[in-house]
Amino acid sequence: MAGENSQQDQSGKMKYYRTRIAGLSVQVGDAPSDEDKEKGTVAPPVVRFEAFEERHQGDKVVFGYLATDNLVAIKKLAKDGNVEQISEKDYNDATDLEKGAKRAAV
Repeated sequence: MAGENSQQDQSGKMKYYRTRIAGLSVQVGDAPSDEDKEKGTVAPPVVRFEAFEERHQGDKVVFGYLATDNLVAIKKLAKDGNVEQISEKDYNDATDLEKGAKRAAV
């Protein structure tokens, strides 16, 4: 599935989201330590919405979609007014490339 992200020790039930901020990312872990940076890790772990093009009233609109079971992300997204939780069916309909969904560049 598009946008499926999780962390093994922080997982729960899969939730599905949509936003008009197509490139939105949610930080789900701590920033890397100096030791991690020496090993090449330079950014904290995130889950990222994937961008898809849709047509609304004849105009091309880009939405971001995310499927995640990461509890940190779910808690943060519950408080984010720019994000709406959607059903699994709506998520699958909007992101199924075989049914005509189009990825967007952001």
